[in-house]
Amino acid sequence: MIGRTHFRQRILPIVTTVSSLLFIVTVALWARSYWMGYFITHVGHRWDRSVSADFGKLIFDDMYYPPDNYPSFDRGTPTWGCGASTAIDWPDWRWATLGFDVERPEAGVQEIIVVIPLWAVVALTAILPGIWLRARWNRRFGLGRCARCGYDLRGITDRCPECGTPIPDSLKRARTQVSKPPAGPSPAETKMESPCTPSNSTRS
Repeated sequence: MIGRTHFRQRILPIVTTVSSLLFIVTVALWARSYWMGYFITHVGHRWDRSVSADFGKLIFDDMYYPPDNYPSFDRGTPTWGCGASTAIDWPDWRWATLGFDVERPEAGVQEIIVVIPLWAVVALTAILPGIWLRARWNRRFGLGRCARCGYDLRGITDRCPECGTPIPDSLKRARTQVSKPPAGPSPAETKMESPCTPSNSTRS
């Protein structure tokens, strides 16, 4: 069983790095897809499968040729392919709900088309890098946080209970300065102060 500390120190950084790379690639693909489309295809005996990026959309197309409608259809050995072409802005998907759409064209073949906007993929892959940047900011500029894992060390006096890092002396001194009561007036200042005495003169 993977412990929480092992997950945060080992696995989470790897997943965050992969998510960051996917975020960069998706942003670049999103920007370029408006004038250049990219696609990957897998063609088999009775199916055509493809993934393409066009006009800010990620399009999954799965097409199957059933034997009842196409008894002699056979594409031969399955092959993979990829390439680029001029981007196409499909009118049917232009006004889909937030860019999401699912189509099942009425034809003799069994086909399903799933459209996902690339902005949604960008937002999804930005979650972990955003959390990492926020945690790093808190570790760097947040007083009372562990410098290694960002754990809140308020009330802790020895070591971080999350990763075991010793609490630095600078943090201990900062706590001591914050916990000191405010100093009162010095004895010299007290002697210099004189009480105000009311005037005995009266206006005639």
